[in-house]
Amino acid sequence: MVMSYQLPDTFSGSCFGCSSRGCTICDGTGRSQHRRVLHGTDKASADRIRAVGFNPSAGGGEGGHMLGIGIYVTNDMTKAAKFARMRSRKTGSPAVVLTLIVDLGKLKFHDATNCAGQHRPGCTCKNWQAEGYHSQYIAPGKGCAGEEVVIQSSSQVISIEGEQYVSQ
Repeated sequence: MVMSYQLPDTFSGSCFGCSSRGCTICDGTGRSQHRRVLHGTDKASADRIRAVGFNPSAGGGEGGHMLGIGIYVTNDMTKAAKFARMRSRKTGSPAVVLTLIVDLGKLKFHDATNCAGQHRPGCTCKNWQAEGYHSQYIAPGKGCAGEEVVIQSSSQVISIEGEQYVSQ
């Protein structure tokens, strides 16, 4: 389901892909929807991200492929910390949550209630990129526990604003 409203806690910023007045991301306005978000990971990965940038996940978190290839972020600190702890247990590196500013570009609002994590044939949770979107948002209770946002590429990460350690 595609909706035409803005996410809460967003602000206007320069379009990440704008190179001409015919830009399909911002419709030639030069402005797009930016948002402060959280990304749970481990300290070693955070250091690598700071050094060389994000590498979009092929699976979307620990063992899941909920929304396909992309960089998974949220505004939910509990959810970001949970992913940081899972990553930390896997790698042995301390759990951290990065605070990012991202450009959402053309955003799809998706209701995954019918899928509920099963992602069987016919599931539309991974169609957003093929449909021309740069990011996808699933609201809490619409097929996932806590908000879920996935952005298509590292070029949409405008800045890393901070890092905080998460207790185990």
